[in-house]
Amino acid sequence: TETSNLAFMSTKPFDVVDRFVFIPSIEDVQQVAITAHGATHVLAIARKVTKKAEKPEEKDEVESTYTMDGKKAEEDNFKKFYQALIGMTVEGEVRHPVPDAPDVIVRYTLTKGPMKEMTIGFAPYDRDFYAVFANGVNVFALTREQVNRMLAKLDSLLKGEKLSD
Repeated sequence: TETSNLAFMSTKPFDVVDRFVFIPSIEDVQQVAITAHGATHVLAIARKVTKKAEKPEEKDEVESTYTMDGKKAEEDNFKKFYQALIGMTVEGEVRHPVPDAPDVIVRYTLTKGPMKEMTIGFAPYDRDFYAVFANGVNVFALTREQVNRMLAKLDSLLKGEKLSD
């Protein structure tokens, strides 16, 4: 069979998009505020340059301090939670519109890039899925289970429990 030069036209957007909900480098994040179950928790990273780069190809040496709700957080646990947060992936396209009325909101404050803030909302879609809103725009959905796992890790982080990978 002969393939058409226009075969790419039948490709669905979901098949070619990056499946991560939002995946900024931790180096570009100043803080993340997560609102769920009536409470907001703020995870922040304060950076202090300890040694300026002396040559153009070098980078400044930076010391980072991690906090959650203003209390010092253990770096390894903080980073494991962050990996769980940015590791969430969309699992399908929405078939019907739902209101931008999220149960869970994640607000990123960034230090670099064209957008200094990004708000990700997880709004009820059906019994099993949340519709994902990125700065108010919704195209994709993911399972509620992914969001629940992330919130469970947040709870463990806040309690000072050791997080697994």
